[in-house]
Amino acid sequence: MNTQTTVQRLLGYLAGDADNLALRGDIFQAALEGGDLDEAQRQATWVLGRDPVSHAWRHRLAMLDIVRGELDEAALLLQGLIDEGQGDPAIAYNRAYVDFARGALALAVARLEPLVQAHAAALPRAVGLLVQCLHRLGRVDDAVAMFRQHVAADSGAADYGAAALAALDASEVSLAMRWADRALALDARQHDAAVTKGTLLLGQGDVAGAMALLAGARERHPQDGRTWSAIGTAELMAGHLTVARDALLRATQLMPDHVGTWQALGWCHVFERDLPAALKVFETALGLDRNFAESHGSVATVLAMQGRREEAEEALRRAQKLDANSLAARYAQAVLSGEAADPVRFQQLVSAALVMQRGRLQ
Repeated sequence: MNTQTTVQRLLGYLAGDADNLALRGDIFQAALEGGDLDEAQRQATWVLGRDPVSHAWRHRLAMLDIVRGELDEAALLLQGLIDEGQGDPAIAYNRAYVDFARGALALAVARLEPLVQAHAAALPRAVGLLVQCLHRLGRVDDAVAMFRQHVAADSGAADYGAAALAALDASEVSLAMRWADRALALDARQHDAAVTKGTLLLGQGDVAGAMALLAGARERHPQDGRTWSAIGTAELMAGHLTVARDALLRATQLMPDHVGTWQALGWCHVFERDLPAALKVFETALGLDRNFAESHGSVATVLAMQGRREEAEEALRRAQKLDANSLAARYAQAVLSGEAADPVRFQQLVSAALVMQRGRLQ
């Protein structure tokens, strides 16, 4: 039975029992889940018109505001309940979610950490939201550790997906794959898990398998930069440079602070022999993170290819100081010494290495 049918059936019961608040609560929930926001509002308005201080119904109205995207109104309702001493963990969770949705991630973390410590078993979605907040703040190791500590038998697909993506960016490859597989077993369309597993398959050289996951992810979430970035890298690995460039450019528009994507776009320009464009892109990456050796090495490579030896050597020294094993620095050195490796082979190596730079954030 679909939710709309459920709402109509419950409304039929309500016709003969108008004062049944439990029934009205069921109608509100079914309407909210089914997207019938007007019916949900009617139920909240009826009850609050008779009992304007009802804690339960003010909380329901706040949830309706969240679904509508009316976050300021939701925050006022939820904070009012908290200030009145309402200790329901769900209220605290929804207040933190509003902070998350507003982009106030540090505030969300401050609310979620004590909530998780006290109620993780009863409120596993709070764990998943905390993982997302820590991840977006760049605290990927903390995010992974948090999920390790609090993962539960009833953790949902979204929780596992968020944790898998954080593990990927923390270079916890086996853990990322395990959590992604778990998420996809629970929900084959779970987005973060699809992007994570698709990226990991690229690292294994399975471009076809990766694209099967990533194409579906892009169709369901066309505004997600991580998906476009992974698809661009897949196309780069396949040698489809024009398609790769377009996908990576789209990814940089959607997430302009993602260094790994700028790196991939820069190397796409290198392989197209558009060195001025490549240098501009690598310099953008450097502006986001001046401590990333690959960006310095990439700049050194382009400068060397342009014959700007002194500048290339300076950039190379910076890269090697940050990471003696930098792949881009090694290629820059090969170009400078006149012993550059086979460009086709290098394209394959760079493409594979870029896969594991997906999580480089400002």
